[in-house]
Amino acid sequence: MFVDIENFKSAIAVENILTPYKKGQLSDDKKTRLPKEPITLDVCWEVLKSTNYARNIKDMLQCIEKLPIAEQARFKEVVLAVFTQREQPEGIWNLGRKLADWGEYQSDLDKLSKLGEGEFLLSSHKLSRGFRGTRIRDLDVSAYDKLICLDFARVYLHNKTNLPQVMEFLLADEVDFSGSDFAGVKNIAFCKKAKVELKDVRNLPENLDVSMCAKVVVNDLSLCKPNSLLAGWKYNPETMALRVCGIDLSGVWDFSSFGEVRIEECNLEHVENFLFKENASVIFGRVFNIPQNLDFSKCQRLEFTLSDLDGISEFRFKDDAEVYFIRSRNLPPNLDVSHCLVVEMSYCDLSNQQNLHFKKDAEVNFQWTKNLSPDVDFSECRKVVLDFCDLAAFKTFRFQNGAEVRMCEAKNINARIDFTPCDIVFLHSAKFGNDARLMFKNRKQLMSSGLDFEDDWKGKFYLGDTLQGQVMKLFKRKQR
Repeated sequence: MFVDIENFKSAIAVENILTPYKKGQLSDDKKTRLPKEPITLDVCWEVLKSTNYARNIKDMLQCIEKLPIAEQARFKEVVLAVFTQREQPEGIWNLGRKLADWGEYQSDLDKLSKLGEGEFLLSSHKLSRGFRGTRIRDLDVSAYDKLICLDFARVYLHNKTNLPQVMEFLLADEVDFSGSDFAGVKNIAFCKKAKVELKDVRNLPENLDVSMCAKVVVNDLSLCKPNSLLAGWKYNPETMALRVCGIDLSGVWDFSSFGEVRIEECNLEHVENFLFKENASVIFGRVFNIPQNLDFSKCQRLEFTLSDLDGISEFRFKDDAEVYFIRSRNLPPNLDVSHCLVVEMSYCDLSNQQNLHFKKDAEVNFQWTKNLSPDVDFSECRKVVLDFCDLAAFKTFRFQNGAEVRMCEAKNINARIDFTPCDIVFLHSAKFGNDARLMFKNRKQLMSSGLDFEDDWKGKFYLGDTLQGQVMKLFKRKQR
């Protein structure tokens, strides 16, 4: 008799069900345990419909074992159901054989010792041993109609051509089907907040429910077309992510069903337009021939990495957007980022950016940037990062009250810098010239800045109204 898992419960929930029969229920005052109760058939069926977790199944069989032999005969169907189309570890088989021997139905149990083709696989013990946090990788599931994984945190079924008709991943945080063929698959169930990879898959089901998933990654461009499979899916557009790589795109592409769009190594010369979802995250990597008229005004997060922006004269950004230009070249002259809440320009040449202005409370990140204009005003920024930058052109800096400032390994600093408004200052390995003058709010701010004092440093530190001499003593004390 096969018993399917109809109402999945966690191992702890099933343990609570078995406690009165395994150890005895606690008394009302929680100080003593009541006598153990004899287990019942109803409890056993409830356990089998809830789990195939090895420890729970073993506890249930041990409760049956403690019954008088005459009573055990009533549990024959329960014992056989433990092994009917379910894989069990050797320890549970040994316990089942003992009960079958006492009940004289050993021959019935022997018939179940091997799963046949087309039977069910419920929580394979061969890989998990019942422990949470383990994973399935490259398991051959071609012989099974149904796969129910109860113990696995990560499931990797890559390049499979014969997947089970029904699959349930009730505890898996991550499920990856990359390269697999879904022909014949009727139903898949995922756990809440799972991450699901469906890259390079074939024959996806017409009715698929991924609405509970934290992220679903696909790279099938046919899903962007009208009347595509997405019309029959249950999904949350916020968690859908489309990745396109190495394709010459042309015409108009509707990406409005996807919260994240990643386009990499693509020639966009013949693209007429991209339609993005409101508040979408859009990442371009190694793209070229980007059309002038693309509209990014709906994108909450926009990133260009290793891309050529030649030909684009301006960008229209969404209010409070996050924009990232990383190792990209030919940025539009005088880029307007004054409406953006996060701005990063790393490994970029900013020689044509003379009038950068930032939104109040913006986060600004410049790392390894070239030709940063001394006219850049950071006085409205909540966070300023100038790591590995050459700051020789700057004569003054102004920072917002409560700002966080990082100048890790910045060089050629000759400016007069007042750090007293800042809450956090980090200057590890920064290189200062003779004309540098640094003002700190107090001793605590100075000592937490990570500033490296060297004997041959010729500039001056100011601590409130205190001159360099007393500050040098603080450094010597810190070095000791």
